[in-house]
Amino acid sequence: MDLRRALDIVAQPWTYSDVSDAQLCADVQAYADDDLGVRHVPALGGGAAVRPMDVLLRLAAATNPQYQTDLYKPALVPAGMRRQ
Repeated sequence: MDLRRALDIVAQPWTYSDVSDAQLCADVQAYADDDLGVRHVPALGGGAAVRPMDVLLRLAAATNPQYQTDLYKPALVPAGMRRQ
């Protein structure tokens, strides 16, 4: 698939119909050892139009790995300037 076709596909709005209920939340939570914070979302009842690219962007932002803030700091400071 060429890039233009792929971009056309992910840019098209798709309509989904889904529901959120307490039983579904309990089923998802049953797979985890800790509380996932899964809650019933009444706004998901019915159909909605979304673009796959927006969903992927929000998923990427929500699952952004949290790096140690000073992980690369020693490598960026020249050896002669490091505190002994």
